[in-house]
Amino acid sequence: MTISLAGRPDYTGERRDAFYAQIQEAVRTIPAVVSAGMVNHLPVGGDTWGTRVAAEGAALARPGEEFGAVIRVSMPGYFQAMNIPLVRGRDFNSGDRPDGTKVVIVNEKLARHMWPGQDPVGKRLTLDNPGSKPDWMTVAGVIRDVRQNDLVVDAAPELYVPYLQSDGSRNTASPARAYMTLVARTSAPPMQLAGAVRGAVAAIDKDVAVAQVRSADRILDAMLWQARMTTAVTGVFAVFALLLASFGIYGVMTFVAGSRSREIGIRVALGADRVSVVALFLRHGLALVGSGIAIGLVVSVVALRALSTVVYGVSATDSLSLAAAPAVLLGVGMAAVLLPALRASAADPASSLRAT
Repeated sequence: MTISLAGRPDYTGERRDAFYAQIQEAVRTIPAVVSAGMVNHLPVGGDTWGTRVAAEGAALARPGEEFGAVIRVSMPGYFQAMNIPLVRGRDFNSGDRPDGTKVVIVNEKLARHMWPGQDPVGKRLTLDNPGSKPDWMTVAGVIRDVRQNDLVVDAAPELYVPYLQSDGSRNTASPARAYMTLVARTSAPPMQLAGAVRGAVAAIDKDVAVAQVRSADRILDAMLWQARMTTAVTGVFAVFALLLASFGIYGVMTFVAGSRSREIGIRVALGADRVSVVALFLRHGLALVGSGIAIGLVVSVVALRALSTVVYGVSATDSLSLAAAPAVLLGVGMAAVLLPALRASAADPASSLRAT
């Protein structure tokens, strides 16, 4: 949920610090709340801020070619509440004060770019122009990459600054900065605790605005509805196409096998056994089906790349997906050849020879 202090100039500086700290502690004492933290805006929540970043000791970038990263403001406990692994260093803590050493937490992608092959913890970076007395921040920790805008695009370089060291978050009543998003991880269905969390905030100050109360599932649903709709529609047409192809294959192969019933009668009359005759027709029929499937697979691999923007966690060339449809078509082709071949091989050779 978003807790806004916009238009409340009385809540600035240390009073705002204390207010947010009280809220976090109150929420953490609610039964079924496992952990809680705060961030200015959520990943995949529709709001992403960017900043230029420069590492200490790196060559100065030319104007317009500065390295950019996503920037967020967070409080201790946020990464735990969001289940974002800390792979190196530490989380923010109460010692990261406005008058203390400025620190920052970066994601793995930013660390790899800034300090390839090195341990980034203890290194320094700045959001200012490094050539004119910059304000340096020391890397306190490294987190796993988190997707910022959607689940398809790879994570961008990202850094977090502690709330207590973010002057813009602490000392402004502007709607764009005077809010934080409270995140609580629960052991019970989250929306069942929404009332208790609202009550905890109201007990501290009933006039503070609380909005956008939602679960993580609801956020993802809102983000994925278009992709899910596209997938559903594509799936319906894909099933229809598969059925149409199956009927077509069955009809063509049944006609081919049936038109050769006279040939089967001749082979049986000359002493061929049923098994060898049926195997002969299966090989011929499956060669036709197999060549069609091979051509279709080549075309599919190329065409499926267009779906890479609407799938998450599954490759557009996923082996299971590419094997399912050919397996169905191969089975249909075998049935289409096998059934008429068996009927023809079981017929009386004399009747087959007399047939026109």
